[in-house]
Amino acid sequence: KKEKKTSNFPALTNCYSELFVWDCGSDVHYWKHGFIGNFVLKEPIIMGHETCAQVMAVGNDVDHFRVGDRVCCEPAVPCRMCRTCKEGQYNLCGEILCHATPPHNGTLTQLFIHPEDFAFKIPKDMSDEEGAMIEPLSVAVYAVQRAGVTAGSAVMVTGCGPIGLFQIMVSKAFGAHRVLALDTNANRLKLAASVGADEVIVVDRDVSEDDMKKRVVEVMGRPIDVSLECSGAPPMVRLGMLVTKSGGT
Repeated sequence: KKEKKTSNFPALTNCYSELFVWDCGSDVHYWKHGFIGNFVLKEPIIMGHETCAQVMAVGNDVDHFRVGDRVCCEPAVPCRMCRTCKEGQYNLCGEILCHATPPHNGTLTQLFIHPEDFAFKIPKDMSDEEGAMIEPLSVAVYAVQRAGVTAGSAVMVTGCGPIGLFQIMVSKAFGAHRVLALDTNANRLKLAASVGADEVIVVDRDVSEDDMKKRVVEVMGRPIDVSLECSGAPPMVRLGMLVTKSGGT
């Protein structure tokens, strides 16, 4: 009979040792401001949710992992029982629990507990740093899929932080013909060009909305098929609506 190493952790649950955790913009926002929307820090909290970890112990009913496996983690865990979860839209679950979202601690710690079905084994030739980047990469893949980026698409990405850079790379991987990147930071735009952006525009806050619209049309030479907004800046949301073609995304 095959023996299974077990622990006293709840069934269907693993215990993980953190190997590498990237700091997300949300972590920095909590640190600087103490809240994001309705999520307010009322007591100290452990940050971190973009995680690569090693399995240190497994629960009694865990089937797919063994001690020593390296995994990446999906940081938001739903109830699995509500109608939304059962319809496959578990990311919209009203009872979802997220690492590093008050009142729940994150993974920037020596040990943490996480469900088996929201962890994914990574290959041996993948580094810990790369494993921790799978979570933000998945955000970009999901967005590009939903937006319908395909061969020949003209794509505009506003905001070239880590998520924006991933949007550029994934859009090109999905066959986008040209990708335009916008940001107020010239150094970020250099990174954007290095990962695949065909055109870049430094956003000047003093430039009018109409002039910015004209600039985008001039640079791309055609309407935008898909706008991917990654800055959180209201003017960029409006710009996306103004330059995206009718029926675009």
